[in-house]
Amino acid sequence: MILELHAHTDHSRGKKIYYDGISSPEEMVKGAKEAGADGIFITDHDNISGALEAQKFGEKYGVKVFVGEEVSTKSGHMLALGIHELIRPGMTVDETLDEIHRQGGIGIAVHPFDIRREGMGYECLKCDAIEVFNSMNLDRYANKKAMKIAREKGMPVIAGSDAHWERMLGHGQIEVKSDNLEGILNDIKNGRVTIKKMEYVRLRTIMNMSLGKLRKSHDHILRYIEKNYSWPKKQISRCLLRLTTRDTIGLGSFYKFLTLIAFGSVVIYSQARRII
Repeated sequence: MILELHAHTDHSRGKKIYYDGISSPEEMVKGAKEAGADGIFITDHDNISGALEAQKFGEKYGVKVFVGEEVSTKSGHMLALGIHELIRPGMTVDETLDEIHRQGGIGIAVHPFDIRREGMGYECLKCDAIEVFNSMNLDRYANKKAMKIAREKGMPVIAGSDAHWERMLGHGQIEVKSDNLEGILNDIKNGRVTIKKMEYVRLRTIMNMSLGKLRKSHDHILRYIEKNYSWPKKQISRCLLRLTTRDTIGLGSFYKFLTLIAFGSVVIYSQARRII
């Protein structure tokens, strides 16, 4: 059974950018089918409403849909797979794992060494498995370090697309022999996993996803700007946000330029971390 373990719907919320995911639950289920997956865990940030809604479309598209959550622990993000109740954010890694296990699920450390520092670092060793490939870790360093640590400690491993848009599915997939929830969780926990896909998301896809987030969150972002920013930051932010509503060649070139700058900074930073 080919699985997507790390996927977000538009039920995932950000702080400044309201919609962290831009596809509906149904679009993500349909996208999983088109990406060749037999099953998908919907793992929105700190909520399970998107996963519960997505389950309504599993039969329609011939995809098994399972409930998950990307939990914000005190130390970093953790996937809770196979749960049936919301796991509250803000607990320690140990407390979060206890609650996941109480519900019969498993906890996976995702992007533990990512340069945004949203992972839990070496506390990943407490989890049931480690995500050693995340298709959004374009710096490569974070994935390589996660793989190195997992191999050294003999930890079970998985790959994840970390898809925030249906077009990002299919970049990080695993395969297991089981086709039911209990069996899948046991296979992952006991290392009976074959990593089927490890492909990085293209910069153009990231650019289009980012634009999609800004457009979908436009009204929320504008209110945030008006409430929290002062001159000249307020005026500049308004102008940049206004650009996202225009469908022009210049807009695409502008955001491509920003994307390339960001990618270059990521590469330089990751290389510096290797040296230091």
